[in-house]
Amino acid sequence: MVKLIRLKGQAKSGSTGVEINNNFSSSIFVQPKSRLALRSVQVELEKARGFAVPVNTIYRYRINGGLNDDLTTVAVPAVSDQGSLNPILTEMQIAANSTAPVVSAASKYSGSLHIYDMNAEKARLRSYQADPKNAGYDNWLVDSGSFTTLTADALTSDGSQEVETYLTEVVPLVNNTVNFTYAVTGDITWAHVEYDAPSQKIYGVQIDSTLTPVSLIANNSIAATSPYAITAGDVVQMTKSGRTITLTVTDNLGSLQVSLTAELNDTYVRPQALYNLISIPQGQTTGITSGGNALQALDIDPTDPASDGRAHSFRVNFPNLNGTNVQTLARTLGFDSATNYDNTGAPATIEAPRVSTGTELNGVLVAIDGLDLDTYVGATNGIQNDVNILDVLQLPSNSADQSIDYQSNFPVPLDLKNDREQIIRNLRLRFLDNDLNVLAYKGEPIVVLELYGPDETT
Repeated sequence: MVKLIRLKGQAKSGSTGVEINNNFSSSIFVQPKSRLALRSVQVELEKARGFAVPVNTIYRYRINGGLNDDLTTVAVPAVSDQGSLNPILTEMQIAANSTAPVVSAASKYSGSLHIYDMNAEKARLRSYQADPKNAGYDNWLVDSGSFTTLTADALTSDGSQEVETYLTEVVPLVNNTVNFTYAVTGDITWAHVEYDAPSQKIYGVQIDSTLTPVSLIANNSIAATSPYAITAGDVVQMTKSGRTITLTVTDNLGSLQVSLTAELNDTYVRPQALYNLISIPQGQTTGITSGGNALQALDIDPTDPASDGRAHSFRVNFPNLNGTNVQTLARTLGFDSATNYDNTGAPATIEAPRVSTGTELNGVLVAIDGLDLDTYVGATNGIQNDVNILDVLQLPSNSADQSIDYQSNFPVPLDLKNDREQIIRNLRLRFLDNDLNVLAYKGEPIVVLELYGPDETT
């Protein structure tokens, strides 16, 4: 006689469940060579599935063409979230803005900025770029103090009070260079600060004759110092390449006198909108000139369509390497591995071809534990753990709430791998996506199974 087995799940109020785990008050005897079939399923799945990316998953990008050797490799840290892709996109964005480009293509990446987000439930990777420009000190905003000289190429404090002047433009987080000539000796600080917290100095240079003559600022503190006594005519340069900040001082004879480096931590890589701050203490008549080489902030404001930088080319690649990490990232985002994605624009925008949240376009695998089915799951790399697949269901194309109401008039029984009688008191059932990730459910799903003896048919 065919046995009907009814399984019921129960998600906690206001939450979701990840498995149906039922115990039975009496034993179920399973004869040798029995078969199991799925009769019906009623379940409402969570709108978005759980997302996870393994540690050191990588992707590659390049800007403004070039050879494949110019592709910059970005390693994404392990990240997971139940129900949203945004944390993964955020970590990808931080990693991209923190990674120094390959040396042969560094100039192409100058002035670039990555902003990754979702657009209509598809992953969107945007690359901004603009041409560097002269600092133009006369265009800076003077917050306090006064100057004896204030032109596009020269700035000198009159010493009457503390001077603070700002350049309120976005500093790109991939590559950026600032240099100036120390024209009139005195104390000065030039730092990149957070737009909403100007006291937080991301990185910069501090020249202070009463302390250490030359200091590199990084992560809102002094990261490295040099005893070199800077003099008029010396050239100071700050370079940011990924996370690495380099400060150099070259004397008026062209000899390198100072070279300091530091790494920005996560806290100070995240900000995108930065001010440039020049501060000169009261009593100091410090003066600097650009010499025509003060490559400075780029006017890129992602919230302002009129300020989207210049048109440039952008390529993203998810290489199909050995192992599953790269493939996992591509699939999670809705891209294909070993495929180049290209766009040219301002900003250059690459959007995933497939919806990357929910299970709208995926089959839903019904997997059972407690009975060993004669089903198999293959893998292209490594060894795949076996999963007992009862059936593969498709969500309705118009299903806004991800509900499945499935009933089969002619269930297809699958063979069980039991050569001797088996007694079961517990069964566990899960819903999986095509990547074998567990799909969470809402409410109280109901699943009905049919258990056939060796001589019974549907």
